[in-house]
Amino acid sequence: MSQLSQTRILIVDDEPDMVQLIALMLEKNNVSVLTAFNGAEAIEKALHENPDIIITDLMMPQVDGFSVMQEVFAKNPHIPVIVTTAHGSTKAAIQALRLGAFDFLIKPLKPANVRQAVSKASRQQFNQKLDLWQQQITNAISVSRDLTQIAGELLTLTATALGAEHGLIWWPDGSLPAIALTPADAALESLFVRWAKSAGLTTPSPEKSIGKILQAGELEPEDFFPASLIAIPLTAHKLTHCVLFLSHNQPDYFDHHDLSFLETLTPFAALAIDNARIYTYLKKSNQRLQTLQNINALTYNAKLPQHRILRLAVEGIRQNLNYSGVMVCLPDRDTNSLTIQAAAGHLDKFLRRKGDTPTHRIAFSLDETENPFVSAFNTHTAQDTPVNVWVEALEQAGAADMAQTLATQNISRCRATPLWQSDEVIGVLVTGHPRQGLSPEERATLSTLANQIALIITNAALYQAEQQGRREMAALYQAGLVITSTLSHTEVLKAISQQILDLTKVEGCIIGRWDAAKNLEVIELFLQKTPVGWLEKAPPGTSYSLKHRPLVKAALEQQHLKIIHRDDPDIPPPEQIWMAQNGAKMRLIIPLTIRSESIGVVELLTTQSGQKFTNKIIRITQGLAAQAAIALENARLHESEIKRMEEEMELARRIQISLLPHDPPKIPGLSIAARSVSARLVGGDFYRYLSLPDGQFGIAIGDVSGKGVPSALFMAVAITAIDAQIRQFASPGDMLSQLNHDLHPRMRSSRMNTGLLVAAFDLKEKKLQVANAGMISPLLKQQETFQWIDSYGLPIGAIARTTYYNTTVILNPNTTIILASDGMIEAMSKSEQMFGFPRFQQSIRNIPPRASSQQILERIWQDVSSFIQDAEPHDDMTLMVVQTGA
Repeated sequence: MSQLSQTRILIVDDEPDMVQLIALMLEKNNVSVLTAFNGAEAIEKALHENPDIIITDLMMPQVDGFSVMQEVFAKNPHIPVIVTTAHGSTKAAIQALRLGAFDFLIKPLKPANVRQAVSKASRQQFNQKLDLWQQQITNAISVSRDLTQIAGELLTLTATALGAEHGLIWWPDGSLPAIALTPADAALESLFVRWAKSAGLTTPSPEKSIGKILQAGELEPEDFFPASLIAIPLTAHKLTHCVLFLSHNQPDYFDHHDLSFLETLTPFAALAIDNARIYTYLKKSNQRLQTLQNINALTYNAKLPQHRILRLAVEGIRQNLNYSGVMVCLPDRDTNSLTIQAAAGHLDKFLRRKGDTPTHRIAFSLDETENPFVSAFNTHTAQDTPVNVWVEALEQAGAADMAQTLATQNISRCRATPLWQSDEVIGVLVTGHPRQGLSPEERATLSTLANQIALIITNAALYQAEQQGRREMAALYQAGLVITSTLSHTEVLKAISQQILDLTKVEGCIIGRWDAAKNLEVIELFLQKTPVGWLEKAPPGTSYSLKHRPLVKAALEQQHLKIIHRDDPDIPPPEQIWMAQNGAKMRLIIPLTIRSESIGVVELLTTQSGQKFTNKIIRITQGLAAQAAIALENARLHESEIKRMEEEMELARRIQISLLPHDPPKIPGLSIAARSVSARLVGGDFYRYLSLPDGQFGIAIGDVSGKGVPSALFMAVAITAIDAQIRQFASPGDMLSQLNHDLHPRMRSSRMNTGLLVAAFDLKEKKLQVANAGMISPLLKQQETFQWIDSYGLPIGAIARTTYYNTTVILNPNTTIILASDGMIEAMSKSEQMFGFPRFQQSIRNIPPRASSQQILERIWQDVSSFIQDAEPHDDMTLMVVQTGA
């Protein structure tokens, strides 16, 4: 039996025989017994050893049972105290009950009565401990967005709650390493996982989280295994994120109480982990985009030496993407070798730089076909191999100190990505990774980074070779600033086109995207420079069939630039016609490539007969064409990221809608209509129908502060808390007071609050009870009179220990109750005018006398919608209408 289930009882009596007798009566109840033989000793043990239940005699010398109760209740007012007294002392027993005693027993004691009293007290104490641990755990995991931290807190707190000696959280998809309670528990992973799979705890799409308990005898004899194991999968949206294992060396330690505890906890824990995974994924995506922009900015800082730029690039990759072992290797054609030019972190010190220039040459012969550095360079393909292969290559190159440092990094594999310049590999980017297998997003990011680093090298070489080309480099720098300052690829492409035309003195520039599926060239920009300014000759989206532009298609497929003269007799007729229509004497076609794939073209057109496309023009155009390719690729990545986020938000919206009632219940004597619309995809407004005790029917309407995902999450928490209170419903005011007590700590830590109104209909007594926590008071319409029900209170979570009061209203026939969130009253028009209470009341006055609840709702909603028209909503809007029968 775990410590969560086990009951510790302090028995107090000045007669040792009586203490021993009570202990014998409880011997078969699996309880732990503490004893005290006077009141002073009882107080000492109660305050320091924290028993779950106290059984004390009332009449003891010096310090009696009443004094014991007063001292104990001062520290722990909820501990059950069972008092014993002699026959005829019932007056003293009644006095003890008034002081807070749980029960009393008359001497001589009967074993059955003792066991029954202890059993009742144990159940109460177990439920209190259960609620306390659940609150501690949910509070701990709800304040963090870090996936590893949430899992660690969950493991530690559940292990503490159940008194487990060993624990492990295992991720079936391998996305994270197992999290162990202690370092020694990592050795149990394979055994735990094997049992979890055999027990069906890793089902890919389970309906819900169902745990299991295993004892040592249920496994093979040769398996070393702690005596008792409990495990449960954490499942959200029918996906098992991870499995929680807890074990203890004591046989039969865990029981169904512990399993119930974990199963009631897992929905919230799984949701917290699911949200953390989404947050982590979006955070990593943002880090990738930020890194791409930062490295992209370096490509235009041509005044810096090449070695400085490469050092900044690899260090940026290491810090922003958390990659270890980042290196850039470039060829040395004079020695037919590949050398390490830049390394990140601790690896950089082994290059023994003088300024930014490495003085320690670490080189690999290009003839070493088995060398992982050289293989990626020679084969023009990415290489992904275990880290020990790279360590051996460094040792063979005489860099044993660097090899030793690389071996100590958190790396299992290294990946070499070729650096492409047009159709030539000019180097290799090496990155270390902690696990096997990269995601498609990570591989795409590395390819884009490699392209950008290749561009860094190209730009630096151009600058060093031609100091007089400062104007050209400034153009590249300006284009880079445009790329990093805006996500609009149209603006980026326009800036690049203008730079190309300014530098090359050519009249026209086309940047087109290749739609291979439709065999089209889709124009992103067709810009011509005229004496009066810039002219767009074709709107974006104009399509040219490549059937009529075979030379463009050939450049795309062959990934080779083409220079075309209109007077060349070998030009296909469709190309001659197109050039004649656009007045072009000569064209330069340069394919745009990303990761060795053609994605479009940059095409220059000149109308001058004497114009030539020199190497200088080609070089400038190629450099800026690479920026255009990156701009197109970044736009695609950004659009993909936005689409993914929209899909995730749509999923959140559908989940939120599923939490709201689909149809109003059929209640004899009542007609109900309700509607709620969020200002964003998800929001914080909600309503609930409540089936209350004694045949009563209730409604709840709420508004979580703020908008968007945070409000939606707290909306789900509020709905769960409301549903949990239905079983012990006494009145609307009591429900709100208890909800405030339960939710205040969580909302205070998140700086949020929830407006909530609860109404209970007693159709037998023909009355309505209302309690309000920060919502707009209900409007009561009876015949032609209107009355705002006088019910007010602070929002849930605003102040601790708030008491909410009930307002009672007599329900006459044909009474209409209208409830609205503040989003209805505060709806704003385009001119920033508020709909307001006067318009709201007038809208209700205009409703025909015999209108149904649904017709009333539609009329009010139509009036608000007509008022705001197409203005963007400022807040969520919720409206409920309830009518009584004739």
